[in-house]
Amino acid sequence: EGSRVNVLLGDDDEYVLTLNWDDGTTEWQEMDWNSPGPIARQLVNCSQKGRWVTHMALGSDPDWWYVRGVKEDGTGDHWWWGDACDEDFASAMSEDQKKIVVFGADGAWVTIDEDDDWYSHGSTTLHKELIKRMKKGKVEKLCLSLESSRAFWIKDDNGMY
Repeated sequence: EGSRVNVLLGDDDEYVLTLNWDDGTTEWQEMDWNSPGPIARQLVNCSQKGRWVTHMALGSDPDWWYVRGVKEDGTGDHWWWGDACDEDFASAMSEDQKKIVVFGADGAWVTIDEDDDWYSHGSTTLHKELIKRMKKGKVEKLCLSLESSRAFWIKDDNGMY
C-alpha cells in the first residue's frame, strides 16, 4: 500500500517503528522499538518466521498491543494481541480481518474491517464527530490519543478531521 514508515508512539519514550525498504530488486523490513516486553517479543517472532508486520497498535498499557503479519508470498496472514485486551476486543478480532486497529485512552479501542464495519469499546467517551464519520464514510487512517479518548485524527473519503 505504499506505507514505508510506520511509527507508533506510546507513553513516555515508548515507540515502535517499522521501515519497509525496496532497492528495485529486493524488499526488506527493518524494525526498531523502545517498548517493554510483549509487543517487542511479537515483532521478533514475526521477523524470525519470515512475516512482514503490516499493522501495529499500541495502547497506554504495555499489555494493550496488536500486531498483524504476513509472509512475503501472501500466506501466513495472522494477528496477535496483548493479554490485557478484554473479551470484547477478542470477540471483535475473531470476526473478519481488520484493516485498522487503534487503542486510545481509558481502555478505548476501535477496529475497522475490510468492509468498513467497525467495533469499539469505550464509545461513550469517544468523540461524537468520530462516531459520525465512522458511520458515514470509508475510513483510511485513524489515530486515537492515549491522553484523551475525545482526541483523534481521521482520514476518510470525506477528507481529514
